Amino acid sequence: MVQEVFIKVWEDKTTFQDENHTTGYFYKAVRNKCLNHLKSKRHQLTERYADQNIKTYETEEFLMSEAVVVETTVIIENAIKELPDKAAQVIRLSIKDYTNDEIAKKLSISVNTVKDHKKVAYRKLRNLLGFLRQVLL
Repeated sequence: MVQEVFIKVWEDKTTFQDENHTTGYFYKAVRNKCLNHLKSKRHQLTERYADQNIKTYETEEFLMSEAVVVETTVIIENAIKELPDKAAQVIRLSIKDYTNDEIAKKLSISVNTVKDHKKVAYRKLRNLLGFLRQVLL
């Protein structure tokens, strides 16, 4: 949905007065795109959501929490990109619930090396993402 909104803005060559208008526009555009999708006939036929569940997804609170999740995911992904390559690979696999043994086998490294990469990654991520604690708490 987000990608479709960005493509539409790019194709229409939409211009904005300032950054505040841009952010608000994208939030509303994505929100409306998602709501239209949830209400569409095709979606109602293919998905198992009851009408009462769709109403839950239409609430401002739900949409704002989803926006926070998306933005936080982007921030975390950008922080992971700043890690050394192996440490980033280890963290991504760890996020996918791989065990240290599974990560070691997949990357052809020792379990102790996995633990070392995690230690380095967590230290750097704490520094890069420390501000999120105040924002999210």
